[in-house]
Amino acid sequence: MGGIAAALALGGAVASTQLNTKVYYCASRNTVKYYPDATCLGLKQCGGRVKSMSLSQARSKMDLCKMCH
Repeated sequence: MGGIAAALALGGAVASTQLNTKVYYCASRNTVKYYPDATCLGLKQCGGRVKSMSLSQARSKMDLCKMCH
């Protein structure tokens, strides 16, 4: 594989790996944000337990914390 095909294959692998990356959320009844870093200031305000899930799951259910990006 060369050129564009190799770049596309590599890009697909990177995208797939990124979607399997773990992100964090506050396990409370009204969770609406996910956090890429467990030390985010928004997550420190969590009154429940902090849990993790894959990025792809989080994107389908929640929004990214605005403080984290």
